Amino acid sequence: MNLRNKNQQILLFLTVKKLNLKKMNKLLLTLVFIQLLVAIEAYTQSNEDSLLKIEIALSEGDYNRALTLLKDNQQNNSLRYNHLKGIIYENIGRYDSASLAYKRAIDLDSTYIPAHKGYARSLYSFGNIKVAKKQYEKILRLDSLCINTRLQYANVLKKEGDYNKAFFNYCWLTNYDSTNFYYWEQVADCAVQLNNFLDAMNAYDNAIVLNRQNLDIVVKYIKLLIQLQVPTEEILAEADSALSVDSLYIPLLKLKGKLFADQKKYRQSYDIFNRVYEMGDSSFFTLKYLGISKYSTGLYYQSIPDFEKAFERDSSDSFMNFVYSSSLFQIGDRKQALKIADYTERMLTPDSSLVAVIYDLKGDINFENRDYALAIECYEKAQNYSKDEHEFIFKIGKSYFFAKDYNTSTNYLKDYLGKVDDGSEKSKSRSSIWLAKHYLDKIKEEIFFRDTL
Repeated sequence: MNLRNKNQQILLFLTVKKLNLKKMNKLLLTLVFIQLLVAIEAYTQSNEDSLLKIEIALSEGDYNRALTLLKDNQQNNSLRYNHLKGIIYENIGRYDSASLAYKRAIDLDSTYIPAHKGYARSLYSFGNIKVAKKQYEKILRLDSLCINTRLQYANVLKKEGDYNKAFFNYCWLTNYDSTNFYYWEQVADCAVQLNNFLDAMNAYDNAIVLNRQNLDIVVKYIKLLIQLQVPTEEILAEADSALSVDSLYIPLLKLKGKLFADQKKYRQSYDIFNRVYEMGDSSFFTLKYLGISKYSTGLYYQSIPDFEKAFERDSSDSFMNFVYSSSLFQIGDRKQALKIADYTERMLTPDSSLVAVIYDLKGDINFENRDYALAIECYEKAQNYSKDEHEFIFKIGKSYFFAKDYNTSTNYLKDYLGKVDDGSEKSKSRSSIWLAKHYLDKIKEEIFFRDTL
């Protein structure tokens, strides 16, 4: 074999060896890659199984077990994980942590509606009402047909006293589903708050037609009819129609009893309230009207225990106190009757110091409006109610000065300085003394120039 052939053989051997090494490396790489895929698959499957176990625990209401499984799960950056985390924390009352979890889920997918809903709920439960309302609005922009969210949003608005927006959203819901009595009831409640009585009556009527078993709605409706001074006979007919569904429904019976009392049909009123009381209702309302009905039918002695219990509950009802005192007088207990009458008189007589403050404020407002006549009138009333507070004398004098009634102003300002200077009362403001003297000097100058002219 010549040298050339030998070299060719060596080169061929090395080439084959090199190719085999490349095949081996490829094979090794393939094996490593397959092992890695298997490991990833196993890891993913493990996390999937873990998340599935969390979901099962949640479905069973076992939130403590779900929380334990959540802490053992290593996949803490997925949408599903953070959503489940939010649900768990929300259900155990940790609304701040729930909000953070839901927010992280939203950051991962801003179109994921369930996370948005959970975030809004948690914010509201945590007390962050302002941000919660904005979140509900964001959800409705993403999906305007999200009925449950719109209902929650409307409920939040109503609870927070935003009746205009709540009314709009409840009306939207009635347009979507006009057979839902709850939507109509909420429309009516908001309409009442907005003094939109026509819509309120129509909405209550729709709610009653759709669910005649819900007598709470009838009670609201009848209260509205009473407020609108609808003829009593029509209201009684409405009440009787509802009582045909449940003749023992106490709120309706109480309203019917009051209607009889307002008509001075005290025998019927007594029968109803006595029945209500025997059924276990001892509320202030029942005790008050039971006592009044007994008194008005001549049962003075029997009315006293009812009035005593009602008075203990609420002593601020002046009309009830009057009838209570009259009952005591009728049975000869003049001492107790006078005591109740005196108490009621004190209650009805306003606190003179508070009245003085109110008139003082009105005087200051009118003075700043340059309506000096009204300012003087208010300051004089404040003076009367203040038990000779000297500062009001100064304010009256100052008002006359600006009204250019210098003679009257002089009298008041001198009177003020005399009362302050005689030591009978310390001035509340040193500046008032200085100003009183300043106004007197100005008046002297004015009178001097007038005399000169």
